Amino acid sequence: MASLENINQDILIEVLSKLPIKNLFQLRCVSKHWHDLLFQASRKLATTTTLPASGLLYHQNSDYSYARLLDDTDDYDGLFDIDLGFMPCGSDLRILDSRNGLLLCLPKTGPQPTLHLCNPMTKTWFTLPKPPKETHPTTLTMAVLAFDPRRPRYFQVIHYTNLSSTLDVAVFNSGTGRWVEKRVLDEPQPQPLMFRHSVFADGALHVLLPPRRHVVRFDVETGERWMIGLPGSESVGLEEILGESEGRVHYANHDGRELTVWVLKERSEWVERLRIDVEGFGDLSCGLLSLDLMNMVRVFPMKMTPVAFHPSSGVVFVGVMDVVFSVDLVSRRMKAVCRVGTHCVFPFSPCLFDGFGDVPSSD
Repeated sequence: MASLENINQDILIEVLSKLPIKNLFQLRCVSKHWHDLLFQASRKLATTTTLPASGLLYHQNSDYSYARLLDDTDDYDGLFDIDLGFMPCGSDLRILDSRNGLLLCLPKTGPQPTLHLCNPMTKTWFTLPKPPKETHPTTLTMAVLAFDPRRPRYFQVIHYTNLSSTLDVAVFNSGTGRWVEKRVLDEPQPQPLMFRHSVFADGALHVLLPPRRHVVRFDVETGERWMIGLPGSESVGLEEILGESEGRVHYANHDGRELTVWVLKERSEWVERLRIDVEGFGDLSCGLLSLDLMNMVRVFPMKMTPVAFHPSSGVVFVGVMDVVFSVDLVSRRMKAVCRVGTHCVFPFSPCLFDGFGDVPSSD
């Protein structure tokens, strides 16, 4: 029998890339050679197909829990453990962002807040160097992760260093291992940034500016920026979020009467994908919501809010009181996903990334 080393490596990687990610993950511990081959196979898999989000991470009580989205497959059974106790700071973490299998986290306690990246599947992590400026812990929580599995050893972290007099960010690049400061806007912001008000998508940072009814698109590499007007009415929504779905920027707005979702095309054109009023939302629920709960939403419309987008499918997640629902943007099919303590939920996709050791030292 021919040894593994004598087999054409390109052919072997091609064969391995056809396997489910569960099998790739189980085989990666055979040997270092297998580990390297499977890493290349998982990279090829990422370049040829989009792995679906397998579940939602959500906050409940003092911990994070996990709700599966894929009921019809066991490809991810036994692969994902929500326990983040493998982190050097323990599991007492706050998740700030989730991107293609990586989590951006911040310890809840400690004298000096430090950003961490981790992969719950491979149990690997990376502690980011201290940002160039001293920042208030509140601004440190407003951080965005950019990671494309098609460039598996490259990621960026963007965090806001100034939200008052100007809009400034610091960008960490895994290729250099260093932070670089950038100015997004010269004017002070009339309203503080909120959760889900910024996203890195289509190669740029997008920041929601509700009072101005605009989104600013900022290229972190070149420093170029574009102002994009928001769609819909001139009034600011009760709840509004930015996110990425199917490779495009999406915007959702609940104005107290309707929940509306748009997709950004050609960098400046918004196309409506979904519009549901409160009554229509009750009809879509098909018994998933009790009459008392729907009456509560009618009286207190702020109890219904968009919370996240599915990264690879046309789905928006909507929180109604303590329940999160998924709503398909095409079929309008609605499904209850989980009960939550807060509306901070994070779609999670499996990934075999373990390239943290390749990041250059900032010393």
